[in-house]
Amino acid sequence: MTDTPQLLGRYELLNRIAKGGMGEIFLAKARGAGGFEKNVILKTILPHLADEEEFITKFLDEGRIVVQLIHGNIVPVFDMGEQDGVYFIAMEYVPGRDLREVIKRLDVDRKRLPVDLALFIGSEIAKGLDYAHRKTDETGESLGIIHRDISPSNVLISSDGEVKLIDFGIARAAGRLSKTVSGRIQGKFCYMSPEQASGRPLDPRSDVFSAGITIYEMLTGFRPFEGSTDLESLDLVRRCEFDPPSTLNAEIPEEVDAIIARALAKDPDERYPSAEKLQVDILQYLYSTGSSPTSGEVAKFLQSLFPEGLERQELKSARGSGSGSKNRKLSLDDALELELEKVMGDIDPHSTTAMNSTPTPATRTGIAVGIPRNVEGLPDTTEGLSDRNIEGLPDGTSSGLTPTSKMPTARELPRGSRGWLAILVGLVGVTLAVIYFSRTQPGVLVLNSTPSGARVIIDGAEAIGIVTPATLDLPEGVHVVSLEKDGFEGKTLRIQIRPEEVTTVDAQAGALEQIRGPRSFSLIATDAQIFRDQQALGMSPQTVSLLPNQVTNVRAVKEGCTSSNYTLSYEHGEDTIYLPLECPEPAVVVEPEVDRVTDHANNAATVTLGFETDPSGARVLIDGKQVGTTPWSGSYRGDQVLSVRLEKDGYAPIEVRQKVSAWKGRKVSATLSPNESGCIDISLVNPAVGEIAIDGGPFREVSRGVRGWSVPVGKHDVRLRNVTANRDDTFKVDVQAGKACSLIVWE
Repeated sequence: MTDTPQLLGRYELLNRIAKGGMGEIFLAKARGAGGFEKNVILKTILPHLADEEEFITKFLDEGRIVVQLIHGNIVPVFDMGEQDGVYFIAMEYVPGRDLREVIKRLDVDRKRLPVDLALFIGSEIAKGLDYAHRKTDETGESLGIIHRDISPSNVLISSDGEVKLIDFGIARAAGRLSKTVSGRIQGKFCYMSPEQASGRPLDPRSDVFSAGITIYEMLTGFRPFEGSTDLESLDLVRRCEFDPPSTLNAEIPEEVDAIIARALAKDPDERYPSAEKLQVDILQYLYSTGSSPTSGEVAKFLQSLFPEGLERQELKSARGSGSGSKNRKLSLDDALELELEKVMGDIDPHSTTAMNSTPTPATRTGIAVGIPRNVEGLPDTTEGLSDRNIEGLPDGTSSGLTPTSKMPTARELPRGSRGWLAILVGLVGVTLAVIYFSRTQPGVLVLNSTPSGARVIIDGAEAIGIVTPATLDLPEGVHVVSLEKDGFEGKTLRIQIRPEEVTTVDAQAGALEQIRGPRSFSLIATDAQIFRDQQALGMSPQTVSLLPNQVTNVRAVKEGCTSSNYTLSYEHGEDTIYLPLECPEPAVVVEPEVDRVTDHANNAATVTLGFETDPSGARVLIDGKQVGTTPWSGSYRGDQVLSVRLEKDGYAPIEVRQKVSAWKGRKVSATLSPNESGCIDISLVNPAVGEIAIDGGPFREVSRGVRGWSVPVGKHDVRLRNVTANRDDTFKVDVQAGKACSLIVWE
């Protein structure tokens, strides 16, 4: 199997658009008689799959099926073939964007697709599907076509706002050449129907379900069955539990919720029986509201969303680079041939001989010169041709000519021609140098990130196999470049690329923030009640959670004492916060004579009290005030009653209250035990979006839930709410130490 050539049949490959698991997609130019040219999309099989019979058969199935589909909402396929072991399918080139790029740009710009436009696009998807589902062969027998892979990436929106379906590549038809293995799952997991996810037989209602998911995503920006893994997505699809779109977008009315609910019914018998019925319901709703969106309105909205142009810049540039373009930049071999023709004045560039000549393609070692054959005075032979055979060319200098060129030797030239041939070669060399150094180059983007290894998405399309640091050639214009890496917040940059200039994104500009979960803080005050932002949490100790960049006020209150306030932020250095209280000294208790050392007059002898812990370094708090760290000592009256607290991060605190004279040996000794922690897994099923708060802490908005939320061992209150869905539930969970997290499922 050889590499994909630059020419496939009558198609010239201009630019690779994408690469998937099965094949590559190219922008190409078709050529025909009389100077006919047409931009097309070529889809080829990847070289390593071309020898696999199953893939070849499936690839041919796609062309065999889709070539029969002629409809305004389906991209037409008009040719298929094979050359040198490379299989390809040619389809119409539709300048525009796929729906995945549109949704991605909406997310980047923090915008939403208007409800009426989303529904209009959905109705057009349904219209195209209904045509394919009802398609018959010439005998009137149904082709049994099911798309099986409806998703935003397979929906194109043209520059004119027309909606077209692509990629019936894994469609199942009754007359297909290959039979899919029973139970084998194909397609994108989170867009599947429940029956497809379970490997059961499919009918057109499966496509209706996938279309419903696509409409749901357009309306809300959210995929209803997307899990953190493929297996989780499959499980969510099989369970088919989802939130009404209105819980995610308040602009969506109940009538639209009802349409989506029927399209996404788990039981196919409760679903729309056909794509046509889905289209009719959508249009009836739009008409009932007085809305009648058009393709023109879709195009206008997308033009505002993509100010750089609805057609991708690299494809627009490539589209104008074919040899038939008036503004075409000459290749080196084309330029060389033109210069030869200019010098050799006896050759008419418009003659039949010149028109029928075939230039030899460029090689890796030099430029093959395409001289028209059988021109008078030039024998049709290459015998003896070499660099040293050309008069006037120094030994060791490469002419860049290959033996495939039909150039005569110096000896075979007509008399008087040898001198001007040397001049000719010199002129050609100068011309090539001027052309080479003056031709317009694409801009260069040097892309770095911290950390490295981030995936690169350019104008909504992922650069397959490219991670930072990377150097990319990009066409002139403004590009939206996104960096994504697991465990980090994505970053999107708008970058201006200029021809022949190097634009560098350094590691600091491409720095990605690590996704940070909530932090838990322990609030401690002796025998005090803890408040957070005026809300009572309970008696000390209490735990509060903060999100990144969040700030809250905490307060300790105790009767007879001055309250203690503290402003706590997510970035606070310690996980344990002590709230000291100002309390009056307790009444003096008279002790027996044995407890006295001196000062019999006032019955209050002075005692030096020592504090030791294992491990050392524990904070010593006396009556709520930190006085030092162990080992430490202080002087107190023997009859004084002390509230002592010994604490160290990562260890359980020790508290004791008694008279100084009661400590034997005048020493306070303690062994600290490691403080154990646990975790909570929270799964949001119905609704799948909500807010979570633990132990009265701040609410955190999540979708699907969170995993491994670290909390101290013990009992906790977990509150889940979704205001739009009118849900507010509190769960009590007893967290145990260890790696296994306690689980809460909200459904």
